[in-house]
Amino acid sequence: MSSQNTLNEGRVKTSEDKTKIIFSAEDGKAILEDLLKYEYSDSLLFQYAKINGLDIDVIRDQSTIISKLTTKYDNLEIEKQNLMTLVGNKEEEIEFMRTTFKQQEKVIKKHKRSKTLIIVGGVAAVVAMLLITK
Repeated sequence: MSSQNTLNEGRVKTSEDKTKIIFSAEDGKAILEDLLKYEYSDSLLFQYAKINGLDIDVIRDQSTIISKLTTKYDNLEIEKQNLMTLVGNKEEEIEFMRTTFKQQEKVIKKHKRSKTLIIVGGVAAVVAMLLITK
């Protein structure tokens, strides 16, 4: 649906006192979408503004706000993707740390066993030497 079809098909009417233009909400939406799409180049905009008391500066400001909000939304989507990547990286880092911790734990246990065997062996050697020397 386009605003030109709406106007050409006669669905737009004026009030009896010719101070207002009357059309359905759906047709109004189509007209406004076309106006925003073509950056208010439609010659009817000035007539609508005059008849309905619309302020073109307000409409332009709203268009600017809409484009800024669209840009903000796009930036937030990019930020969301970056944060999801960050979370994934953190999970990988945590898993790497867990793996490293388990490996270090195995090495520490191995060293403890070695120390225990060395101490026991040393004590046994001293006791054996004492027994042999007597």
